[in-house]
Amino acid sequence: MSKNITIECPHRESEDEDFDLLKYFKDRIEDLKPALDLSVEHLDDRACFFGVEIIDIQEDENSVFIQYDVTYTAYYGCRDQDHSGEDDRDVTGFRVGNYWEFPVYVPPPRRSTYEEF
Repeated sequence: MSKNITIECPHRESEDEDFDLLKYFKDRIEDLKPALDLSVEHLDDRACFFGVEIIDIQEDENSVFIQYDVTYTAYYGCRDQDHSGEDDRDVTGFRVGNYWEFPVYVPPPRRSTYEEF
């Protein structure tokens, strides 16, 4: 598996052109998902990933900075309660030719209980 994913930079005639970069990436969220941290277990032991939404994008000539929210849900059966929440995260991609490259997200190794003591 590749260590980077690529997303094509949209062709624009000029930088002044009215182009919605946020919508461009929202339409390509499935292509971007391997680069996003979608884990929620550390937020709540019972948390389950619910969704991801791109909130903001900042671009310069060499990179693109994407802020996104991860939504999660949790169910506490003994109290018959649902809980949900959001966590703000970000990822940066770098321009390589006519593409942005994003590193594929690799979760940190899980710690054992032995390591915690």
